Amino acid sequence: MDDMGDVEAVLGHLEKDLHFQQAVSLLGEGVISRGLADPACRAYRRYTREVERFTDHAQVLQAVLDDVAMKIWFFRVFGYRGDLQFRIMPAVWIRELTLLDIGRDAHIGYGVMLGTSRILNDGDSVLLRRIAIGERCFFNQHGVVEGGASIGSDCSIGIRSTIGADSKIGDGVEIGDVVRIGEEASIGDGCRIGCGASVGAGSIVDPGVVLEDGRAVPAHHRLTFGGLFPMPHRRIAA
Repeated sequence: MDDMGDVEAVLGHLEKDLHFQQAVSLLGEGVISRGLADPACRAYRRYTREVERFTDHAQVLQAVLDDVAMKIWFFRVFGYRGDLQFRIMPAVWIRELTLLDIGRDAHIGYGVMLGTSRILNDGDSVLLRRIAIGERCFFNQHGVVEGGASIGSDCSIGIRSTIGADSKIGDGVEIGDVVRIGEEASIGDGCRIGCGASVGAGSIVDPGVVLEDGRAVPAHHRLTFGGLFPMPHRRIAA
């Protein structure tokens, strides 16, 4: 695609293409085999082939995102059903739009990766998971949000910080730069996670607690106002 005329032609075609729209309707959470004998795989491949015509070309994608009407059209054609009053900066990694829920007035900074899909260790299947981002959340540059993560409203996420798979971030949480929140971790409302800190897999930080810069909560622990305590191991989602 060389100009917005080409973009309009592609979106117009996909909007009317019943086979493509059926593929969009089939795209949901779960594991999809990479074998073409699976109808879900064929639908997923068609979807990704079409969306990559936009996402693999940064200038094309940014031109779409910078035009309000075109942005709405693009997201709707590819199955996004949520509020569209948010801002996405250049070089953001997005693909399975049906699995995104981004709140009003959220800001997704340069180079952030919204990882709604990942290839499983067997190499023959893909895991698709939803990502929810609350209203007025601000993501700085080059962060990562893994599949299954849920982030509340009015949160701030620093540069190169990672929100692990199936983790839960409450409302009004401040996460500094280069922070790692592990899989299935839970961060309560109003917490502050300092720069360079980490919260291990399956761990909990109680509401309002501050984790100082560079400090670590090990896996399967609970950080409270009274201190750090071990917890029974919980199963980490596949």
